[in-house]
Amino acid sequence: LLQLNVERNPLTGLNPVSPEDVYKYFSKEILTDAAKIRFFNQVYLPALAEQPLDDLAKLRMQKEVLKKQVQIIEPKPKDRQQIQLRIEAPSSDLAVAWANNFLKLTQAEAKKQWTEDERSSINLTIQHAEKELTERRALAKKARDDRKIQLKEALQIAQAVGQQGPQLMQGQLPRQ
Repeated sequence: LLQLNVERNPLTGLNPVSPEDVYKYFSKEILTDAAKIRFFNQVYLPALAEQPLDDLAKLRMQKEVLKKQVQIIEPKPKDRQQIQLRIEAPSSDLAVAWANNFLKLTQAEAKKQWTEDERSSINLTIQHAEKELTERRALAKKARDDRKIQLKEALQIAQAVGQQGPQLMQGQLPRQ
């Protein structure tokens, strides 16, 4: 998180990232069916000696495996926000390896989603800053143009009455 928060401060318009922010993405992702399907396609299927013969057999196997061998238990509202992952495998070593791979895949997807959301947020911040800068430049230009017009009018009036230089009143400093 330290690297993520290096340039995040009120001056950049980016709020610091907290562990809770990152965990929300991970916990949201681990509870999706897409996480289980990713595990099935990228970890479980490649580990099999025999692959399903067709898409229908693959789909049946996927339903069976995701129903019985991979379980995600959501936290209860009164419990801490701990999510339980239960994976059944032929051996304990394989179960540990599959669980680690499941978590790595989930972490990678959560990181991707967080990065996309942050990129969108940063782009939106940039667009707002550019719009505000454009508006401020337009206001400053308008103020300069108005001031030029006022000075030209003042010069014309001064020339019409024959005044050569600025008139200073005693005790007052000139405004410009």
